[in-house]
Amino acid sequence: MKLAKIIIGIIVILLIAAFILVASINQIVKTAVNTYVPEITKTAVNLEEVDLKLLKGSFKIEDLDIRNPSGFSDNSIFSLDKVLLKVDLASLTKDVIIIDKLEVKDAEFLYEIRNGASNLGVLMTNINSYLSPSSGKKEVAPAEESTKPGKKVFIRELVFTDGEVKVAATLMKNDTKKIEIKIPDIIVNNIGTQENGLPIGDAIAKSLSIFVNEAVKVAVSAVSEGVISDVASKASEKLDSAIKGLFSK
Repeated sequence: MKLAKIIIGIIVILLIAAFILVASINQIVKTAVNTYVPEITKTAVNLEEVDLKLLKGSFKIEDLDIRNPSGFSDNSIFSLDKVLLKVDLASLTKDVIIIDKLEVKDAEFLYEIRNGASNLGVLMTNINSYLSPSSGKKEVAPAEESTKPGKKVFIRELVFTDGEVKVAATLMKNDTKKIEIKIPDIIVNNIGTQENGLPIGDAIAKSLSIFVNEAVKVAVSAVSEGVISDVASKASEKLDSAIKGLFSK
C-alpha cells in the first residue's frame, strides 16, 4: 500500500511538471512569433492564440496576421487560420527543441503593386536582409524569462497546404475583382540540424522564406501568363531577383 502511494505521488508530480513545462513552451511560441516575426518582416504582426494539447505534445497557433509593408494598403500581406506544431516533449529541457512537424494550413497571401514595386517583393527583401550575416540581428531568445539564451530549434518536417495568393483588383486585366491562385503544397525536411538546431529567429525566417518563395512564383507566373495587367511586369522582374537573392545564400 505504501509503495502504491509513492508511485501515485511520483506520477502526480511528473504530470504537474509536464504541464508546467508544456505551458512554458506555449508562452515561448507566442512570444517568439510576436517578437521575431516583426523583426524579420519589418511589419506589424498579430497572433491571437496558442493552444496546447499536453499528452500529444501538439500546439495550435490561431489567427496569425502579418500586415503589409509600409507604402501599401492596410490589409494583411499574409494571414492564416491555424498552424499545427508537433513537438518532441523530451527535447523541451534540452538546448535544441525538436519540432517533429510544423504544418501551415489555409494561408493566404495578398499581391499588390505600388509605384512599380510589389508588396511580396518588399517582404522577400526584408526576409533576405534578416538572414544575411551582415544584418546585425540579435541572436537571443525572445522570452528570456522562459528559456535561456541560445535556445534553438530543429524542424524535422515543414508542411504547407491549401495556400493561395489573392491578386489585388487594380492588377487585373478587367479591373473588377481579386482572383485567388492556389499555391502548390510544400513539404520540406530538416530545417537546421538535430545536433545544433537553428536560432529561433532564423528558423522562423527560413520557414517564412519557403512560403513566400512559392507565393512569389505564383504571382510571377500569373504575370507571364497574362492574368495580371502589364503594370505588374516590372515588379515581377524584381520578384525574380528577390528569389535569386534569397536562395543563393
